[in-house]
Amino acid sequence: MKQPFVSIIMVNYNTAEHTLECIDSLKNIEYENYEVIVVDNASKKEDVEKLCTIENSNVKLIKSEINTGFSGGNNIAIKQVLNKSDYVLLLNNDTTVEKDFLNIMIDKAESSQEIGVVCPKICNYYNRTEVTYGSADINYFKGGVFIYGINEKNETVYNTPREITFATGCCMLIKREVLNKTGLLPDEYFLYFEDTDYSMMVKRAGYKMWYEPKAVIYHKESVSTGKCSPNFQYYFSRNRFMFIKRNFSLKNKFTAYTISFMYIVKSILKGNFNVSNSFAGLRDFFKGKTGKRE
Repeated sequence: MKQPFVSIIMVNYNTAEHTLECIDSLKNIEYENYEVIVVDNASKKEDVEKLCTIENSNVKLIKSEINTGFSGGNNIAIKQVLNKSDYVLLLNNDTTVEKDFLNIMIDKAESSQEIGVVCPKICNYYNRTEVTYGSADINYFKGGVFIYGINEKNETVYNTPREITFATGCCMLIKREVLNKTGLLPDEYFLYFEDTDYSMMVKRAGYKMWYEPKAVIYHKESVSTGKCSPNFQYYFSRNRFMFIKRNFSLKNKFTAYTISFMYIVKSILKGNFNVSNSFAGLRDFFKGKTGKRE
């Protein structure tokens, strides 16, 4: 039986060395019927020159003249492959993979027509025993996401396959028929919470999202933007509120807005966020500004 054809899409922004390592990792996978598409989001000249060395019959480079963000970058490639690919795999460029990860994810997706999206277990690249994504669910009370592994060290949960309500964009296998129903990723966010919003789109389209812990990848985290960087603070603050506005009922909005605002204030008091970046994000949310930060 012929394997479904998979387009593996990753977005690069001034991190060619990580992209090249990820591609080297993919060369060793057991799955055979796939291609890799790298979308460069207007990186520096020297970074793009490094990427030009990877192009071959199985790896394609798309150069975007502007930085379109995570969703925008992925959407550029999705538009090109949707008519030929059975599956699209969104994969962060700062990851490496186990050789059997894609076989396992495809087998799970093929096992049920109801399953539209599959995510693997994600571990810390620098400490491979540490689980950073061991399944996750949207928290309608707080307006965020509860991730097992980071927030909850319950090995029983993150070693058990189960239905989830949040699929991470770090590694998300999507059936073509799902994309045909949902459309492309929401690009209003530019960075952060686009995968949370897309998870809601998948659910509304009537599909299940599944966590499969036997499939394993390793993630370096925040290579392009930096953990708690000014951009992270801005987009997190703006986009969390935007996600709530777009997806929550009136009852849930009240508590989610309140708790989200308290979280930002607490992060400022702890020194993780600063006032200017956080409140710039909130200001632009109230102004209705979307996309890239001006």
